[in-house]
Amino acid sequence: QDDDIESARNYVWAYGLRNPFGLDVQGDDVFVADNGPDIDRCAQVERGANYLWDGSNTSIGANADAVFSPGRGMAHLDHYPPVSGIFPDRFEQNLFLTMTGSPLVRREGFPAIWVLPYNNAEDRLSAVARPVLQFRGQQVQVLSALAFGPDGLYFAPLLPNQVGSSEVYK
Repeated sequence: QDDDIESARNYVWAYGLRNPFGLDVQGDDVFVADNGPDIDRCAQVERGANYLWDGSNTSIGANADAVFSPGRGMAHLDHYPPVSGIFPDRFEQNLFLTMTGSPLVRREGFPAIWVLPYNNAEDRLSAVARPVLQFRGQQVQVLSALAFGPDGLYFAPLLPNQVGSSEVYK
C-alpha cells in the first residue's frame, strides 16, 4: 500500500470475507460478523489479512473466532461497554450479536441475541458462545439491529408486529 488515493487497493482493510454484515471497532480491534452460505463466522479482523473465503461453506470458518453451523444470519454486533454496570461483571469484554433468523421460516430459538465471551488480552474467545435472549413469538420475525446505549442494550426487529408497528426494545 502507498499514498495513492486513486488506488482502490489502498482502501481495502482486509479481504476474503463473504458477506460482512456487522462491524464493531474497539480501539485498534475490528470485529466482523460474516455470513456464509450455510455457515456464519465472527472474527477479529487484522489489517491486510486474507480470510480465505473461496465460495465454499468450509472456507467461511477460516481465521474465525467463532463458527455457527448451521448459520442463522448474524447482523449486528457490539462490545459490552467496559465498567458500564448494565449487566453483571461476567459480561465484561463480551461481544453481543444478533442471529437474525429467517424472514420466511419460523425456527425455534431464532431470532436471538447471543453473547460471545471474549478475552481482549489474549485475542480469543474465553468460553462457548450462547444465546441470552430468544424470540418467543408465533409469527416469523428477523432481528436486525443491536447496540449498547448508556443505559442498556437496544435491539430492533425488522418486521412489524401483529398490529403493524415496529418497535425498538431495551
